[in-house]
Amino acid sequence: MDKLSDDQLAALAFAWRRRSLQGEPRAGAVAHRMEKELQRRFGAPSTVAAGLDAAPSLRARPWWRLW
Repeated sequence: MDKLSDDQLAALAFAWRRRSLQGEPRAGAVAHRMEKELQRRFGAPSTVAAGLDAAPSLRARPWWRLW
């Protein structure tokens, strides 16, 4: 796996994960190993800088009204 480029590794991990979801035995283990290698190369995804896209309520409702 060290000889694969980042793009190749990502494409292969995606392909193996798809094969796993289609029911191929042992494909999940291969996909997991490739995904762990991707995580090692790029680090864990972070949401620290992600913005909150929640739209504010258009009208204020009292907190006791649930509907």
